Amino acid sequence: HNNDVSIGNLISDAAEYTFTMTEGGLSIIAEYEQKPYIGIEIESKIDLVTENGVYEYRFDTINGEAYGDDYISNEYIEGTRVTVSTYTNKFCEFVGWYSASYDNSGETIIGELISTDPDYTFELVSDKVHVIAYYREIPSYVLQVFNDTMGGDTYLNGEKLSDNGAYEYFIEGDTVILRYEMLNDGVGFNGWYLTVGNANSLLSTDAEYTFTMGAEDASIRPSLRQLMRVGFTAYIMFESDITGYPEAVISDGYNDLEDTYFAEIYEGDTVSLTAKAKSACEFLGWYTYDDGSVGTLISTDKD
Repeated sequence: HNNDVSIGNLISDAAEYTFTMTEGGLSIIAEYEQKPYIGIEIESKIDLVTENGVYEYRFDTINGEAYGDDYISNEYIEGTRVTVSTYTNKFCEFVGWYSASYDNSGETIIGELISTDPDYTFELVSDKVHVIAYYREIPSYVLQVFNDTMGGDTYLNGEKLSDNGAYEYFIEGDTVILRYEMLNDGVGFNGWYLTVGNANSLLSTDAEYTFTMGAEDASIRPSLRQLMRVGFTAYIMFESDITGYPEAVISDGYNDLEDTYFAEIYEGDTVSLTAKAKSACEFLGWYTYDDGSVGTLISTDKD
């Protein structure tokens, strides 16, 4: 308003005012008061236990708007309600909001605990707000996984590793899933071997292995072997006193062989054969055969 105008009596303190006009006219003034700005200062502090540097913490939002820093200094109009939310990754935890002040040398002094809720709401009344968001690092440990591409690929928690393997941080209690995908013939999987300090131990002979991370660094590697390629021969033989004209075949699922089945396979490969008696004979069993002599009965199952 014009400073030369004299202000009379207060008619209403409501922002919306209704009145009835009179014959003599009426002059009214809407008067405003400038509210003061109040400062806020919010710091972050973390207790560290390692030098890994994989922890993350920050102020995520202020009144719902993205922020993304670990220090806040701002001013708001008196009476404003401010909500600050925090973010941490799994390598650090939020402890609480603490009051704060400065000593004579300008160092921050941590006061009393205000709240343990990661989202902190306060109303700016009259004094500057100075608080600290306090965090604590959760100990993390290195898991180094080597990759041997001779037979295939190594996967860590579903992610295919590069030729150099992986060097990742975990916390105690994390679930770790290792999987070796065999892609090449002639290679066998021996197992997963763990190295802690100078000690080596076999964890599992399964190509997929799940374990819980402990409270120490560790190295794990897949162990592979080159498979030997060997010959396999199956013969059809009849008892010497059989009469007539017996007929029998060995089937590998693709061909019926009337004399001998031969295959060159890798150790550990599965061979499926079926003995078929066609006429004038019956199947007695599968036997070992060494140096031209029938040996031990293996099975009486024709498959």
